[in-house]
This record gives sequence, C-alpha cells and structure tokens, in this order.
Amino acid sequence: MQGERETAFRQELRPKRVGIFVVTFPLLLLCLACSPRTATNPIPPKGQVEALVKQSWPGIEKALPRPDLGDTSGPPGEVVGWDYVISPPFPGAWPPDGQGLLYYYAYASGFRPGLVDADVVAAPWGRVKVDATGEKAPQMELLHRQLREASIQAVRPLKQEEITAYQSKERVEAQIFLLSKASSPKGVDAAAIRQYYCLWSKDNGVVAHQIRPFHPGFLNWLDCRQVAAPGGR
Repeated sequence: MQGERETAFRQELRPKRVGIFVVTFPLLLLCLACSPRTATNPIPPKGQVEALVKQSWPGIEKALPRPDLGDTSGPPGEVVGWDYVISPPFPGAWPPDGQGLLYYYAYASGFRPGLVDADVVAAPWGRVKVDATGEKAPQMELLHRQLREASIQAVRPLKQEEITAYQSKERVEAQIFLLSKASSPKGVDAAAIRQYYCLWSKDNGVVAHQIRPFHPGFLNWLDCRQVAAPGGR
C-alpha cells in the first residue's frame, strides 16, 4: 500500500587464498579511489540515497489527523504504520543546464483504519540532493521536521502494461542522470521518460502536486495531459 521502496545492492570481495589477495588488493585500492558515478554507471548506489533518508526518518515527528483542517475520518492518533517513501529523481534544472543536480524526495504513507483502497499521504519532508557528476556526495536536505498530511491517495491494481512501464525505471532514471549533465534534452527516449514519470505522477498525484513547485520546467515538459497511459487508461 505504500510507494515503491528503494533497496541497496551490496557486493563483497572475499579472497580465499593469500596469493589471490596479493593480486586483488592493489585493484581494490584503485577501485576505492574511483567515483561510483562513472560514464558507464551514472546512477549512485541506491543505498546511498535510502541510507540518508533512513537516517533522518526517526527524527521526523509523525503527524496526526487534523480535525480542525477538515480531517474527520478518525480521532487524533488513528493513523498507524507511517513509513517513508522515496520518489524517482527529479532534475534540478530544466532545460538541463549541465550542472548535474537531481533530487529524490522523501515523503510518507500511512494507514488509517476504515480507509479502503487508499492511504494517507504526507507531503515531502526532505529531499536528497545528488550530484550526477560525482564531484560531491549525496546530501540530505530537510524540508520539514514534522510530517504534514497532504491528502488521501487512492491505490489500485496495476495493469500488465503499467507494470511493464514501471519496469523501465532503471533505464529511464539512467537517462535522467545523463540529461542532468547535458545542455539540452536531445538524444534521449523522451517517450519512455514521459510515460514513466506521468504514470508515477498519476498513481502518486498527491505527492506529485507537492513536488511540482520545485520542478515546474520538467513537469511542464512532461505535459502529462498529452501522454497516453499504458494500456489505454
């Protein structure tokens, strides 16, 4: 019932013999000096982004329902199971300016007894600033220190065509990283980018509305009203 969770991939080097260790150790030193964001792997390890969000999450005060703001679905404290959710990366400038800045937004989704096929969504409370050039490490920027309920987000089963569109995530995000270091949005699969981000925006309309003021150029370029949904939805 919550947004898609990012997970970290880890690789361990475990030399079994002294002779092998002597050979691999200099190579390991060279790899440690390398940037994790290279031309062939422009996306930082997902663990870096989620680790920053996970580290900050315990310090965020969890919001309660606000009857004074029209939320009468239950008494204060009835929302249970708050958890953080991480958005896809959004380019810091659009059209691209070559600076390589992108932002992942951290928001929250919770369950309220009595809701059917819906979650309570809190506005973004932080975002991770990523330098796609690899010159700087990802940084967490707190937007709020308390969850702020935004609205109720409907949830639904996905069609097979929509599942396929979501499976293009890695390829689409790799293009966004490369685009952030370019000077124009030319030479990319614009149709795939639009389909993925527009599908995500429709399924996460509450938080997409909250993110829009930070990235109006990119969202206007997507022009989701003109993008056909997978499967004709």
